[in-house]
Amino acid sequence: GVKPAFTAFFKVLFSFFFFLLVAPFFDKGFYIFKGGVYLLLAGFFIGILNVYLSKTLKLASLSYTSLMSMLTPVVVALLGALFLKEPLTFYHLLGGGLIFLSSLFVHKVKI
Repeated sequence: GVKPAFTAFFKVLFSFFFFLLVAPFFDKGFYIFKGGVYLLLAGFFIGILNVYLSKTLKLASLSYTSLMSMLTPVVVALLGALFLKEPLTFYHLLGGGLIFLSSLFVHKVKI
């Protein structure tokens, strides 16, 4: 089989080339900002994420892995509220709760 690091590398490489293709069509202020170091760190951690996602697919079922990846918006919303003082509305909490409960259900039932 294909190594997870190999797959992750080419996902990031493809994304980089796609960015180079579409970047000229956007205003420079759209993708260049003062926190360029954070952008580089985000790209690095996305690469790490892809490696571990590929490794996870070898160990767990696809339905389990895809449902667990649905927790990403919940974690992002919570971190945004914690660090960026983003408002959390009732609908955010309700949606996040439903995603979390469905993840627990899939884990318990072992679908």
